[in-house]
Amino acid sequence: MLENDWASYLSIRAAILFFHYVGPVCTIYTSFLVLRSVQRVSPPEYTLLRAWAAAESACFVFLLWYRTQLQHEATHPPLHSADERIAFFKTVRAHIDDMTAFVRGWFRGAEMNDIGRDDLKLFLDWAFFEGRADDEDELEDMTKQVEDSIGHGLTPGAGKAKSLRLTIDPIEAQWRSLV
Repeated sequence: MLENDWASYLSIRAAILFFHYVGPVCTIYTSFLVLRSVQRVSPPEYTLLRAWAAAESACFVFLLWYRTQLQHEATHPPLHSADERIAFFKTVRAHIDDMTAFVRGWFRGAEMNDIGRDDLKLFLDWAFFEGRADDEDELEDMTKQVEDSIGHGLTPGAGKAKSLRLTIDPIEAQWRSLV
């Protein structure tokens, strides 16, 4: 195990920094080799280092492309009717044993006093209206039913906690080295 001292801390930070920049450095190195080989007539030497750098470069360039694709707005189906949403909401409620644990799970494990009523409404808007709530009364009714299932009302307004809204929130993909 590592000790809890500055040398260990600095070595861990240096390793993180190294692995974080492997992809960009390998891409620059591979680009340089490709440009150099275009200028020459003879083919370049193939080594294990160059093969690894080419693989890292390919993965890094793919991640850059894929990360931009992930940020496009999701294609949502047409909204369900109010009767279908109410039936679905009742079905979901019937299958949840512990509403507090369920809500906390969607709010990344936050404490209930950190979840505001407006935050819950935003979550329910995403879950049942796909972020396009057209009936404020129906959303308010759902919010009251969730509060009743929890056993107490939530604090008015927005809280510190933020919910997961998988088709609305941005996706933050980070590079990971093949090593």
